[in-house]
Amino acid sequence: MLRSLVGSEMCIRDRAKKDAELRSTWNQLLAETERPKRKVLKEAVVAGIPEDMRAQVWIQFSVRHRLEAEYGVSYQELWTKYQTRKSQHTDQIELDLDRTFPDNAAANSEEFFGKLRRVLSTFACNFGTIGYCQGMNFVAGLLILVVGEEDAFWMLVWLIKHTFANYYVNPESSSADNTAIWQAAVSKLPPSTRVHLEQVGVGPQEQALTTSWLISLFVERLPATNVLRIW
Repeated sequence: MLRSLVGSEMCIRDRAKKDAELRSTWNQLLAETERPKRKVLKEAVVAGIPEDMRAQVWIQFSVRHRLEAEYGVSYQELWTKYQTRKSQHTDQIELDLDRTFPDNAAANSEEFFGKLRRVLSTFACNFGTIGYCQGMNFVAGLLILVVGEEDAFWMLVWLIKHTFANYYVNPESSSADNTAIWQAAVSKLPPSTRVHLEQVGVGPQEQALTTSWLISLFVERLPATNVLRIW
């Protein structure tokens, strides 16, 4: 029992030391006047972001201000412009509001639903070629919970419009992408695992499986702690 207690104390000290090192790294990066080099920022992200610093880190190193300058309009102006306009996606967005994180107390309030409705509706109206598809509600919802409504909108724009634009615009291409991603992932698994997946009939043809993972950027299917590490 004594050995167990000593081991526990060592684990606690190790975690505390790691947390202190992470905080020191991020405090230095946040204090820099110029954006850190991509390699430095990537290494810091891989090492981890302290939970209570995540919002600040995401906001500071996001592209919100660049996007606002590029589009020449604020989120509030966009929302005001489209708040009375009903798009072809309005009904589906309404249906998906309370399907987003139903077991999360922070996401089960009219305040959260209002923020999610505004972000998704403004995006769908402003970017008509993409509009809205199921899965985007989880992406937007997680962003809102972490950084708040306004920053969540611009991060959603960056992810959906600029980073994964073709995936959400072109269904046929998305299906091919799903298959390619699945095959690449499975190729790295041990042979016994690949054989097992084949035996139980799980493969790239299971589009519902891969699509639900990818179209929500893993938010719908994985625990929040895992998603935040992936992101």
